Amino acid sequence: MDWLVTDALAPIPNDLTAPFFEGCAEGRLALPICGSCAQPLWFEQLVCSTCASTQRTWIDAALCGEIHALTIVHRRQADVIVATVPYLVVDVELDTSHHLTMSTVEPSIEGFKICDRVEIGFRNIGGVAVPAILGIEKEDTSS
Repeated sequence: MDWLVTDALAPIPNDLTAPFFEGCAEGRLALPICGSCAQPLWFEQLVCSTCASTQRTWIDAALCGEIHALTIVHRRQADVIVATVPYLVVDVELDTSHHLTMSTVEPSIEGFKICDRVEIGFRNIGGVAVPAILGIEKEDTSS
């Protein structure tokens, strides 16, 4: 069982989101872009807002990004939230310019702030893998 939510909140993949959830199950972030101009697309977006193309393709994004916004939630809805501690809801901007809303792999609210680079892993909700923050991205000091 997930530490944050009940299995009832497991996402249900559909034709537009299946490649994303298949990627998550394999430990990848597969995201849609315009097949003509490479503009990032939302999952439900069928027409590119930049060039009006209907061509969609999928790319694998790096498992990292920057915190664009965050909030700490203290309220618990007993029928769907199983966490007994406050939890983060975070908007992460990926290097592809996609935004994903997620929480953390493990219960944690300490040490996160806007503009932090974070590493992304996955949680399992009702048998469906979803992205979640592993922690603050470690700087490469090998140079």
